[in-house]
Amino acid sequence: MRPTKTTYLGYAEAVGADPRTVADDLASGAMLHRVRRDVQSGMRSAVDATPTFFMNRRRFDGIWDDPAVFAEGIRAAAHARADG
Repeated sequence: MRPTKTTYLGYAEAVGADPRTVADDLASGAMLHRVRRDVQSGMRSAVDATPTFFMNRRRFDGIWDDPAVFAEGIRAAAHARADG
């Protein structure tokens, strides 16, 4: 199901953004170029779901919602960067 304008305004309010500003941006298409650019970037990076994480420019394909696995991925990326 595709989110509606009301859904986006609810998200905006929930995170402390001004819903009126968000409504104006949605109506004007002010962020459309940025969204399209980000979608294209994601497609080039083989992002097929959210969230998708990159560590040192490499896609993390581990289990991101397991804190131990995610932390190990971060440690491995940090170690690889230090070696490399």
